[in-house]
Amino acid sequence: MRTLHLISHTHWDREWHQTFQQFRLRLVQLVDKLLDILDSDPNYLHFMLDGQTIVLEDYVQIRPEREADLRRYIQQGRLLIGPWYLLPDEFLTSPEASIRNLLEGDRVAQRFGPKMMIGYAPDTFGHIGQMPQILRGFGIQTASVWRGVIDQPNEFWWQAPDGSRVLMAFLQLGYGNAAAILGDTIDDGFVARVRGLRDQLAEHTSSTDLLLMHGMDHQEAHPGTAAALAYSAGKLDGDHLIHSTLPAYFASVQQNMQLEQLPVLIGELRASKNAPLLPAVLSARMWIKQRNHACETLLEKWAEPFSSWAQAYANGQRSTAALRHPEDALRQAWRLLLQCHPHDSICGCSIDQVHEEMRPRFDQAEQIGEEITSQSLELLADAIMTNPAAALDAHTVFSAVVVFNPSAGPRTDALSIVIETLPGSAAFELVDQQGTALPFQAVSLGSSELINMTMDRREFLNIMGLISANMDSGGGRILDIRIQHTSSQVSIEAWGSQIAEPNLLAFERARQELELLLMDPAIDLYSLCVRSVESSQVRFLARDVPGFGYRTFWVRPINAPAPVASLQLSPIAQSIENEFFTVTAQPDGTLDILDKRTGMLYAGQQRFVDGGDRGDTYNYSPPPVDPIAAVRLTGVRIERSAVAQLLELTYELDIPGSLATDRNARDQTTVACPLISQVTLTTGVARVDIHTEIDNRARDHRLRVHFAAPYAVQTADYDGHFETVQRPIGLPAFDASWIEQPRPEAPQRAFTTISDANTGLLIANRGLPEVEVLRPDAERTEIALTLLRCVGWLSRSDLPERKGPAGPGLPTPGAQMQGTWSFDYAIIPFSEPGRIEAYQQAYAFAAPLRGLSVGLHGGGLPAQGSFINAQPSEFIISAVKITEDKRGWLVRGYNISNQPLTVVLNTQQPFVSVERVNLAEQQQAILSATSDHEVQLEVRAHELASVCFCMRP
Repeated sequence: MRTLHLISHTHWDREWHQTFQQFRLRLVQLVDKLLDILDSDPNYLHFMLDGQTIVLEDYVQIRPEREADLRRYIQQGRLLIGPWYLLPDEFLTSPEASIRNLLEGDRVAQRFGPKMMIGYAPDTFGHIGQMPQILRGFGIQTASVWRGVIDQPNEFWWQAPDGSRVLMAFLQLGYGNAAAILGDTIDDGFVARVRGLRDQLAEHTSSTDLLLMHGMDHQEAHPGTAAALAYSAGKLDGDHLIHSTLPAYFASVQQNMQLEQLPVLIGELRASKNAPLLPAVLSARMWIKQRNHACETLLEKWAEPFSSWAQAYANGQRSTAALRHPEDALRQAWRLLLQCHPHDSICGCSIDQVHEEMRPRFDQAEQIGEEITSQSLELLADAIMTNPAAALDAHTVFSAVVVFNPSAGPRTDALSIVIETLPGSAAFELVDQQGTALPFQAVSLGSSELINMTMDRREFLNIMGLISANMDSGGGRILDIRIQHTSSQVSIEAWGSQIAEPNLLAFERARQELELLLMDPAIDLYSLCVRSVESSQVRFLARDVPGFGYRTFWVRPINAPAPVASLQLSPIAQSIENEFFTVTAQPDGTLDILDKRTGMLYAGQQRFVDGGDRGDTYNYSPPPVDPIAAVRLTGVRIERSAVAQLLELTYELDIPGSLATDRNARDQTTVACPLISQVTLTTGVARVDIHTEIDNRARDHRLRVHFAAPYAVQTADYDGHFETVQRPIGLPAFDASWIEQPRPEAPQRAFTTISDANTGLLIANRGLPEVEVLRPDAERTEIALTLLRCVGWLSRSDLPERKGPAGPGLPTPGAQMQGTWSFDYAIIPFSEPGRIEAYQQAYAFAAPLRGLSVGLHGGGLPAQGSFINAQPSEFIISAVKITEDKRGWLVRGYNISNQPLTVVLNTQQPFVSVERVNLAEQQQAILSATSDHEVQLEVRAHELASVCFCMRP
């Protein structure tokens, strides 16, 4: 006897082939009808709201009067919600975003009732390998998915790399396998459909429990459900069809099956045999991926950690302009960003208007993140001792520059900042604590006029009163005042600074002189001109900035002029170099990179390859006739300085304008697409940074850039989600029975790496998630990084790579990505055993340094330091944030290695106690600190570890 669990549900796409507001009106209609059914039919027992809680918020914004009804049915167990805030794409959002998604889902659920403790992700386009560990970190021990699973029974164990397991209910035949089982009438046809589905599902299990998923995209509750179930009683050969829930199904399976005998599937779920994986969403509308990466980096690497440290270390020196409890605002930033993470949104596979409406969400998340970051860095800078050390002459130092590092260190890198200089002394140098001068380039910005007005006596007295009260003229503190006068007029010229301490002596002298002049009745006009001091845009080399910390440098006036860059123009091959690499531009536009440390020559780097694409936003589909587009190098420019050397290459790509009419070839008419790459070697940095811009005037094509290694390998390593993923090169065996042909392109986060026994090549990126590793011949391996993929259809039905459409056949001209776009990536050759250092260079590239120009003052923090330090380097810190209960701050990291680690965490400020917590931030253990600044913990191979440093009991 079998139990057939009928799960009434809807799969809710918040925005897709209609906008959010259009779909929300349908949601309101759906929930209105559902509540009517629950009110009127006590035998309609359960309905699942797609594992999401955001639908509750979306509904009650329109129907606030029904919130109590929702809460009542959720608490009765008739409506099932959560655990997610929304259903994301797992590969295109950061691993931290998955955790914040579940945290927000829990927060919203608490408003309404208990959440469903099942990792339900029915329509996600593949699943990351660490998801079982993430779910277990929230106490979730079961999961249910559809896409990405190949040749498994209905029940199996899904295991993360660290060994964490969840019991899986594979949605055999899809999350809508019973969507059409109920028609307008309840008769024997319904019973026959139940029998047919039962027999299909029974082929894939030895369990007596089967899942019948009665729902589909935006499908409403069927009012005849209870009556249909009653009609089926006694008609199913002894089996029972019940109105059930996923928790009830799992409880029955766990009771009736020998779970230890189930198969175990480890790691990623990315197979396309039984369900389309839709892999080219990795590169559809690349601007979305880049904006999301920028926002995630801003929140995770800057706003959250530095606001946490600012609250802990600012010693009460809080500016009146700084926000109290910035974590509350950051939660709102995360909510806005998460609302860009549903798979149809972040994947770029919706109508154009949907993606236009994502822009203001990105903008607002960015605005919050930038403001909190700015306030936090200023608070920290105020708490740092910037008075120069004994090695410097305090009387000659004008100001300080504090450089902040959001990644592991110590780190050397270049950054740009605007600094001020003394009036009349524009020449300066940058020095470290020992007085050693730093290499830099400077471009003078001059002085700007802040106030220029002529007043009578009364107006002038009012202005002087304001300046005297605040010592602030609108452009900062007053540094110098000069006064001239005639028999009837006084002219005052002043200089203001944003950072320097006010010159009280000069101000007092000027005030006394003006008091005398104000007594002269013949003077009736007062002219006031306030200028900012001279400033310069400076790019300098910040050496050895501590990891997750800061270092202070100083501005010292000198007599010599500031250094400038030298320029060289040439139409032939040119080279640039630093102590690690020599980079030479070849006539064909590629680069040769010589690694001076190993003697290894990497020839043919940065080869641009453009091909046609007859696919849609879901799938790449090369046309049968696809000649390679021509790439011509048209110019080379060299710029050299002590900070960096830059090689600027100008190209012209002759790209077919579009597909031919029959879509089986590209049009023979080409359009010229200008492209510029700036290749930078920074002194002291073992990385080749590249910034590329293209004016894309063509349609229906894909542009990639290739990087070659002179050895053949079988596997490649990809920066993944709380792990480095090793994947084989090439495609698995497949046949015509597959729903979708597998593709060699794969997801990545910060980098992709190939290596032989001794050397390796790592390609880092900022927000470019699609990459392919290929072997063009037996002697070489190449990494192909996708920059643009341009298509004009949401979905098509005529693609050989996929059986059937993936959505409506709607035009999407915005997905053609015409216009000017820019991309940032880096080449990092390395030698073993320097792999971890290469990884750290990639993480550093993803999050550049920031600096702040400040005045000279005392402070409770030393001139340089780390707020948190983790050893060994195989433990990668992924998050620092204020804890949800605000008792302290949390540090999360993961073991990137295959071996257990003893991790040592050092903090700059003492703590009251320290706890090991799970991802839901629930205490798991009290840790014994080795001091009030240090704690040790054991971390399994590939394990996530979260530690709470409590600042109060």
